[in-house]
Parts: sequence; C-alpha cells; structure tokens
Amino acid sequence: MNNTTITQQHIEDIDSEITWKKWTNILGHVDTLDDYFYAHITLSNWYELEVYFNDESLYELLEEKFLVRKSWAWTNTKGKIYFNSKKLERAYWIFDDITNEAYIEGDWFWIFKSAISGLATLLWCQDNGILPVHGSAIYSDSIGWVSLIGAHRVWKTTGLLNIAHILWEWNIISDDWLQAQIWEKSMSVSTTDNSISLSTRTVQENPHIPQLNTSKVLWDVKRRKTSYKPSDLLWSRFIETTSEIEINSIILLVTWVKDAVTILGNDITNVPSFITWATYHFPYYTVSIRERHKWIWQSGLERIKPKIIVFDHSHFEMMVDGYATLVDILVRWKK
Repeated sequence: MNNTTITQQHIEDIDSEITWKKWTNILGHVDTLDDYFYAHITLSNWYELEVYFNDESLYELLEEKFLVRKSWAWTNTKGKIYFNSKKLERAYWIFDDITNEAYIEGDWFWIFKSAISGLATLLWCQDNGILPVHGSAIYSDSIGWVSLIGAHRVWKTTGLLNIAHILWEWNIISDDWLQAQIWEKSMSVSTTDNSISLSTRTVQENPHIPQLNTSKVLWDVKRRKTSYKPSDLLWSRFIETTSEIEINSIILLVTWVKDAVTILGNDITNVPSFITWATYHFPYYTVSIRERHKWIWQSGLERIKPKIIVFDHSHFEMMVDGYATLVDILVRWKK
C-alpha cells in the first residue's frame, strides 16, 4: 500500500520562486561589465566560480559564506555567474550549458548565494554523480547521522539549532545546502556553504538558545540577516566541523500533513519527487535532469534503506516539545 503522507498535490504545491531557462549568449543579457563588481570565490568544498554583480554591498555577504578574492587572477574556475540584483516577485535564471555561464535576476543576496551553490552543484554533478539537497545535516553520538530536508519556510535552520541545543553536542555540516552521493551501501553529504544564516525572526523564535541571544548576534541580525561559520556562532567546546558525513536518518520537513510525526518505513512513494522539488534553487532547466535525479534517489534509497520521518512542527504549541519528540525518536533508533 502506498503511503499517503506525501501526495503528488503536496509536491506540486512547492513553488520554486525561480523561472529557469536554457539559453545561449549569456553576455547578451549583460549591459556592460564595467557596471559589475567581480569576485573569485572558493566554496566550502573547494569548488571555484567567478561571479559578477551590480551591488558592491554584496562583497560583505559573500565573505561571510565563501573565500573571496576581489582582484582577477588566473584561476581554476569552472563557471561564471552574472547577477543583477533587482526587486522581483520571481527570480529569473538563464543558463548556457556549453559555456557554463549563468545570468540571474533576483531580489538581493539570498537568490544570489543559492544560485552560487546551485550552479557549483550542477557543474560538479555532471562528472561526479552529485545530487543537490535543500537541507541541513548534523551528527551526534546520540542520534547518528541525520539530514533535515525541506523547501522554504519549514524551519530547517530552527530545527537544526534546536536539535543541537537539546543534544548539547553535535557536528554540523550546513543549515541550507547539501551535496549528496549515494554509494552501494551508504549515503554521504557535504556542502558548498558551511554556514548558519540567522534572521531577526529566527532569533526571536528561539529565545531559549543562548548562542543566538548574545549581544553580538542580536546586533548583527538587527542590521540584516547574517551568516556565521558554525565555530563562530556556537560554543567552541560543543562544535567540531567536518567536511562530510554519512547519513542514516532523513527528516522530511513539511507543514501540511495530518500527523506531527510519520515514520514511512520501507515505502518511499513520492519521496524522490519531494526531495527534488524541495531543492527549488537547483537549476532544473530541463525535465531530463530532474527525472534522472529522481531515478537516482529512488534506486539509492531503496538500496540503502535509511530511516525516513515526515515531521510537521506546526502540530506543537511549544517548539521545544516538537523537537524533543523528534530527538527522542532518533535516539531510540540509534540504540
């Protein structure tokens, strides 16, 4: 019997917020490079891109997430992004898969940084079988290797921070973007962006987490949404960052199901579709790319059989109660 927790209607309701198109002659969309600022960036997995953007203030935000060089030099970059920051209801992305160049229009930095991770993952996965994941990952001796996957506004960052707070010991990979590889008997994840992003809302919703309520963090997020390396945000004696972890439990984050916690067992109907649609900042500019990724997820999950939970935090009046329930299940699974 197929599970009815994740229906096709639920998947189709996930809005990508981005219009993708395959195109050629990317520079034809750029008025003049003289109007753009330049940076060579190295991501957390050491992938390199050249980026051009029309707002100088974006340097500061890029430096919170990536290794940035502002002057041109001979590099090993695999692709280029031209970013035009402008107020739009939907972001617009065109990609030339011959020159590996992309042009993006979108509402400021958060579209830009997602495009960076998305393009790097796209280019890397062509040769290495990498799968994009819009999610976070955490390791703890108490719960093992866990990934939280969801679309937007499902509390990936809040979930990650609350699980870490409840366990009081952890190893965090990322709070937003992962790259997965499914092997013969295991699945591992790394990230392009080993950082945690906080907004005023995130801090206000988590007054019980002391690391989020220091004078520095409160000052930072009052100014704007801010990104931190885990070791800078979280207390050093509780954090050890690593570049890659295996995954044996997957939490699918939603806000539209009947029960707060649903354990799927061996039935993964629609799970591959949910994961690819939730990864809405990846440039699925052709149907064939998405279908190939869904097939890899389907065969891989059937083979390695990770534990999968569908979790809806909105059923709980108290946030900590919800994540404590989730942690309790993960601890029992680990035993």
